[in-house]
Amino acid sequence: MKGMPELLVLVALVAGCATTGPAQSSGPGEPMAVAADVQPEPVADVQPEPAAGTTIWDGVYTAEQADRGANTAATVCFACHSANEWRTPMFIRVWSGRPIHQMWENLRMTMPYDSPGRLTAQEYADVVAYMLELNNVPAGDTELPSTADGLMRITVTNRE
Repeated sequence: MKGMPELLVLVALVAGCATTGPAQSSGPGEPMAVAADVQPEPVADVQPEPAAGTTIWDGVYTAEQADRGANTAATVCFACHSANEWRTPMFIRVWSGRPIHQMWENLRMTMPYDSPGRLTAQEYADVVAYMLELNNVPAGDTELPSTADGLMRITVTNRE
């Protein structure tokens, strides 16, 4: 399986580091002892699953945020793209079933073409909100998050 050796190495490294507390040495050349009274810190999920039922159709961005995204698009994106590219029936279908984080991350890693990652996390979230607005996804009272954790909790789905 592709990626399996890397996964096994990662699991081995994590398992090798998984102790119940900080290591304490008796001296040079002595084996390390583990303090039993220290509990490990909880580890946060690297990629949390989207919350069940939270989709783009639940009002996950605000109209004001989409307006900011439209301004960013006009000054940065529309040098190469047009709003019509983002306003097609295929736009939502392409991303359907995935966390909206993937759309945000794709933009962040590839755009603007001449300097990917140049915008702030918030500006990328604003542009995604604008893309949603262009596709008649309803706005709500809460801004689209600009963090990976928050974006992973929202799923792109086709309109039902």
